[in-house]
Amino acid sequence: MLAYHFTMVPSVVTSDGTLSGWNYGTPTSSTAYANIKENPQLQRLYNAALLAKNERGLLDRGCTQLQLMGEYLHSFEDTFAHRDPDNHPFALNIGLGHGYYDSDPDYTFIHKSKNVAHLGTVYNWKHNEARTLQMEFEVYKKLTALGNPGKAIPFAEFSAVLANFNSIREHEGRGGNYEETRPQDSEKIRLLQRTLDIWVKQGRIASGVNWTGTGRQTYVYSVERGAANRNEYLCDIEGNALDQKKYAGTILPRCNPPLIDPPGTPGPGTD
Repeated sequence: MLAYHFTMVPSVVTSDGTLSGWNYGTPTSSTAYANIKENPQLQRLYNAALLAKNERGLLDRGCTQLQLMGEYLHSFEDTFAHRDPDNHPFALNIGLGHGYYDSDPDYTFIHKSKNVAHLGTVYNWKHNEARTLQMEFEVYKKLTALGNPGKAIPFAEFSAVLANFNSIREHEGRGGNYEETRPQDSEKIRLLQRTLDIWVKQGRIASGVNWTGTGRQTYVYSVERGAANRNEYLCDIEGNALDQKKYAGTILPRCNPPLIDPPGTPGPGTD
């Protein structure tokens, strides 16, 4: 999975398709290497997502493309987040990535932290909010391009909401103040919910999940269910594994057919 989280070039693809030759890299801008044309691994993940749309046997598994697109976007977003206090991207670092900096690179807000691994050095993470907002804008452009740009709410109309969201000092993980099983207690989520509620009342979007209201637990993310869904979505309709060579750069599960009953299979108790 490290190859998904640290895609910053330069990287080398060997003859068997594996990645090697990771280097540190020192771009001066938070958007450097954000363009998929400049990052071979991101290009591979993006191509895989596009390929899944027309894969024979997957047409009844509409989430396959969405799964691969989500994994591409996750990696794309990490090209912004996985940077040091000076905004230089982290290399693979023999598998440690940004481990010596704990989760500080991933936080959306400006903060200072004392790093135990670096003999108590205090780091100022002053770029986090700006690079997060830039990432959100770049992801917005990619998502609208996949849909109908004419129906999208202009980014300028809610960029201030996202800037506010980013500045809220809330995070999960070690010492965090966010409980994933209680999204209704999250200041970040309540802010987004208020914005969505306004758009629903204005008729600009259809009503959807209310993360802070009744029945919210139904929609809380489950790691176990997410893993099960991934295994199902990345195998074809007969339960066979996708062709790894065609989906270069992806990490595909081993499939054990059948994951689902083929169309027309008699149900329990039928002859």
